[in-house]
Amino acid sequence: MGTPMVVGGLTFTLVKEAQYSGFQVSHDPGNMLVWFASVFFMVGILAVMYFPLRQVWILAQPEADRSRLLLRTRSGMGQKRN
Repeated sequence: MGTPMVVGGLTFTLVKEAQYSGFQVSHDPGNMLVWFASVFFMVGILAVMYFPLRQVWILAQPEADRSRLLLRTRSGMGQKRN
């Protein structure tokens, strides 16, 4: 300690020893939440890529003694998206 030493053309001197401590986390309570979120994220991405764009429009119009239900569907296949 305190004696200079030459290594590879550089001079090193040990002035004093440094003490430190380290720790490792062995249990993370939020670990399962991260795994569930990543699985749902991947399922969502696969659903977006696999299923085409589809829209369903429903309009309910009340009339005197009954109601009228209008239904319109649209698929995004073959149409340009802006």
